[in-house]
Amino acid sequence: MRKIWALLAFVTLVVLLAPPQPVRGQATQGVLVPIGGGYSDVYSGLCTIIVARAQNNTVQILVLPTTYSTSSETISEGERQVNMTDAETRRYEIQEACKRAAPEGMNVTAVIVPVFTRADALLPENAAYFTPDVTAVFILGGDQTVAMRTIANTPIEQAISDAYEQGTVIAGTSAGGGMLASSMLAGYNLNFAAESGLKFGAADVWNSPDLHGLSSSLPNAILDQHFFQRARLSRLLNAILLPGVPHVGIGVDAYTGVRVDGYNQVGNVFGLYVVAVLDAETYHAADAVRYVGEDHLLSVRNVLVHLLAKDGARYDLTTRQASLAPFPARLERDADFLSLPPGAGALFLGGNLLGSLPQSPVLAQFEQASGGQAANILVVMAGYKSGTAANAEAKKYTAGLSATHQEVFIPADQTEPITIPEGITGILVIGKDQSLLPVAALAPLKDAWMQGTPMLLDNAAAALAGSVYSNHEPTPTEGEEVEAATQRSFLQGRTQFADGLGLLPAIFEPRLVDNNRWGRLFSLAYNHPQQVAFGLTQDAALWLDGETITVLGMGSVFSLDLRFATLSLGTNEGFEIANGLLDVFQPGDVLRYETADIAAIYQAAPTPDLSAILATPPPQPTDIPPTPAPSATVAPATATPTRSADTAAPEATTLAEAAATQSTPTLQGNPTSFVLGIGGALMLIGIGTFLFTKLRKPQ
Repeated sequence: MRKIWALLAFVTLVVLLAPPQPVRGQATQGVLVPIGGGYSDVYSGLCTIIVARAQNNTVQILVLPTTYSTSSETISEGERQVNMTDAETRRYEIQEACKRAAPEGMNVTAVIVPVFTRADALLPENAAYFTPDVTAVFILGGDQTVAMRTIANTPIEQAISDAYEQGTVIAGTSAGGGMLASSMLAGYNLNFAAESGLKFGAADVWNSPDLHGLSSSLPNAILDQHFFQRARLSRLLNAILLPGVPHVGIGVDAYTGVRVDGYNQVGNVFGLYVVAVLDAETYHAADAVRYVGEDHLLSVRNVLVHLLAKDGARYDLTTRQASLAPFPARLERDADFLSLPPGAGALFLGGNLLGSLPQSPVLAQFEQASGGQAANILVVMAGYKSGTAANAEAKKYTAGLSATHQEVFIPADQTEPITIPEGITGILVIGKDQSLLPVAALAPLKDAWMQGTPMLLDNAAAALAGSVYSNHEPTPTEGEEVEAATQRSFLQGRTQFADGLGLLPAIFEPRLVDNNRWGRLFSLAYNHPQQVAFGLTQDAALWLDGETITVLGMGSVFSLDLRFATLSLGTNEGFEIANGLLDVFQPGDVLRYETADIAAIYQAAPTPDLSAILATPPPQPTDIPPTPAPSATVAPATATPTRSADTAAPEATTLAEAAATQSTPTLQGNPTSFVLGIGGALMLIGIGTFLFTKLRKPQ
């Protein structure tokens, strides 16, 4: 018995003294990598993160194409084959990109997990792809709502969660990136779009046990993708202002990705552009939001805005602090800079009133300020390629005037100052293209206004009211020029500036949302941080009458205030901003700033009835039923097809082929825990044997 005890003690001692084997899941969680869209531009940055998590000199990537599906319940064999073929292209791309990023001799393999329907998500053989040696899961772009209906509360979702807890990188692009927040922004509700993104009910956020993002994803922020590319700031702002959801949003632009460690450290931006963080929590903007008018437009103050660029600043979701600078506990701001000079006439600045003509309330108020029916209004047309185009547009404005009016067209190349006729009681200036504005010729407008003549500047002309403006043509609707006009305008030096008429020490950008000019607004504010930049939306206007500043019309006015912000640049020359302040004013609002105070307490406004707003009822929990047993009629998962002969990619890698390439077999579970468990058991046996033999001896 003593020999047995001695042997057991020796084995136990060897096990306990053996150096621990490095196991990824033992010491660290995984990494979340939301990507705003695209593939080739982000592969390098993504693969750098993945390769750094290699085990045993091996990188194993699972490619999840569930977002490709058009239905979570059924799929034709034709659609499955097309989806698998498309997924194979992405599988090959990510595999080869990570091979290029890996050191020589490292084994890199990517395989497709063929889950397209809920039945696929219940098959044990698909869950079996998620072995402990998986380095990364890469979720492709498509439709996040179908994908989450497919995998929510299934073994696949659990497998992704387990993989994350074991140290796996969970990445997704476009819709796949949107799934990486547990409160998932599913998109716009029916009949809403970017132009109506500030109406309550526009944002469809899944935040219930059955409708949600991945369970292993961000619990404390909402994600949006293709962010500035598709003018989605209003949508994300709408989402984080909803009750019962995280009040922080992260907007990742297309062709850009960001790393999130430990559910809270946001940084290491890679790719081409920038990542935005909207914080409606710190200064309690979500508590103070009001709902204006029949459309329940969101009127909100003191939303903190941060921008992160490549290799630059970080953001902590727990403390809500940007690494560039902490947020002030309290900020007092005023809008005195919008006070009119003594003797100046009323000033109206429109974001583009064409959609509300001829019955525009802004035009009516301007005519009233100019003398009503007794007014004599000069209509100045500037910023047009031709007089014909200018006259055609001017008729739409004059159709709404009851007063006497006369018109004058100013060509883009005119430098001689215009002459204001005698007896003019109001000046209406309209424009289409800011790159065609003849500023020198329009200089007398300021003199007339300073002498008391009311003036309405609409569309491109409104930009002239500030000290500087962006002298670019309207954002195109297609072609490569779209990216240059929208996303690249978040890079320093990509936006051109010109001196305005200088009516006010501020900056104005019309058609902010419908023409996607967010980049221009941020560029203007970034390069002139001591002046507040205002974004005027379609059918909205600011009315300054010398006493108050009021929003008129049917649209919104944004205020981007960087007077207290800290600024920097990423290695891609992308704007980095800490602690900018965003305010949104709606029709009827008086433009005044409220104290930003972390200790403020607000009485929340009653939330509108969402079911009455939406054209169709929201999805019910029954849309994702409880997990049933797999049906015996379910077809087996389709194997990854071979690429066509005219492509350079090799045959698709199957799970069996990938397993055959592994240099070191792995245990199911944590091998160190397994060894220590055996050691502990042996120790208990040894101690028990020792005590048993001692107790059997006579005392």
